Amino acid sequence: MSPFVTCLTNLSKAITTSTIKVRCIRRYEGVPEDKNDNNLECVLHDIENNTLKNKATNHQFRLVMNSYTEVFEVKDLTFPRMMFAFKPFPEISLLRQYDDTAFFDVIGVITNPGKEVKQSKYRLIEIEINDEQHNKIFCTIWESNVDSYKEDFKKSKGTIPVVIVQICKTNLFRGEMRISTHFQASKVLINPELDEVTAFRKRIEGDERFIPYGSLGQVGPFISSEFENLTVKSLEDLECLEDGLYWVFGKIVSVEAHYDTWYYMSCKTCFKKVEAEDNKFNCSVCKSTYSHAYRRYRFIVNIVDDTSNTSLLVWDREGIQLIGKKVYEFIGADNQILPVEDIAKEIAKKLVGQSVLFKLQFRNQLEYYKSYPHTVNKVCNIPHVVEKYTPQLLGSQEVRKELKLSDLIFGSDLPEVSQKSFVTPDLSSVTNEINHERNIEGSVKRCLEDDFNCCDDIVGCQKNKNQKVSKE
Repeated sequence: MSPFVTCLTNLSKAITTSTIKVRCIRRYEGVPEDKNDNNLECVLHDIENNTLKNKATNHQFRLVMNSYTEVFEVKDLTFPRMMFAFKPFPEISLLRQYDDTAFFDVIGVITNPGKEVKQSKYRLIEIEINDEQHNKIFCTIWESNVDSYKEDFKKSKGTIPVVIVQICKTNLFRGEMRISTHFQASKVLINPELDEVTAFRKRIEGDERFIPYGSLGQVGPFISSEFENLTVKSLEDLECLEDGLYWVFGKIVSVEAHYDTWYYMSCKTCFKKVEAEDNKFNCSVCKSTYSHAYRRYRFIVNIVDDTSNTSLLVWDREGIQLIGKKVYEFIGADNQILPVEDIAKEIAKKLVGQSVLFKLQFRNQLEYYKSYPHTVNKVCNIPHVVEKYTPQLLGSQEVRKELKLSDLIFGSDLPEVSQKSFVTPDLSSVTNEINHERNIEGSVKRCLEDDFNCCDDIVGCQKNKNQKVSKE
């Protein structure tokens, strides 16, 4: 007589002995509680596609085998083969909250293979994956899967690389929902010989937008395909936009990179802002104290289009892309890092006059975010892409360093912009954790820095501006 088989959903602590019939869909080395012991963890599914293994599934239990457990291999061709639980890309993108307990699988084509990023304690690669409808999602591959991904991607050279990320989780980054691998539980498969991959290739057969890729790190046409059908908002519309992500065009007319305000001191591990105390640097995120910290970009750019102007807060990643250098790469003739005040001047020289597409996230419903510049979420400075979205009235103009911002917006014959005073917010209160967009009311007056002879010290700027206006 065959034993009674219990479904995984019916397991209970009240029943001390049960028989289950399952298929192993994932196994990996776990972290043993005893360093002298070996630990192998498995993800299982039963005939009803219920999965079991609490860290990598949504099941409430985790089975632990002991000396009384018996395991037998069963050859049953009728037992279902449900190795993956694919989640559609649009469904992932619509998620609004990060859930550390939800795990799933994805399948798609690698449209940007990414480049390896090495830090002191970890490595990662951020890749771009498209589904058959060309919905896009970013996936962060962490340390334990980096080597296998690189090796498998090299083998896929000359093919359309179809990837399966097994057991991944969501990751909210700068307002965008992304996915990432989860320690050893995740597995990244490129062009595996599986029925799921064969079926996926049939669905994309004949789609010329999916092309074979070359080597890892290649910059191919899909890097710029993200910008093919953008909806670019004018700066005049910023006040009316609902919460969400928006692209805007802007020509940089000035940079507020004054002494000691163009950077912040960051933690070497998590990149968050640190506080200096007794020649040490305390990180509230890592809960650690370090002997040194790193300077990273954080400055304000004032931009203009053919309708209005605004101010944007640029952080390190976008700053590196726009400037083309990291902070420590500003080297003088003596092969030493330039003084802080000289780097600020170099930043302004490199940025003023650039035409850029900026991606911003709006949270206008919260009053707090109306008091600061919009934070830049992403930038595009690819010339032929930016030119496509450059307003015609502004595209024919050449931004000169002696040209005033008011001349660009209102015309050079404008006698005066406004008699109302404007108080610049204290940007020293902005920390690295504020990764949201801010909207400054009355930004036209704020950006006319040359007209008001504003001081270089951003903290002391408020007092001088009020004095200047009162004299008028």
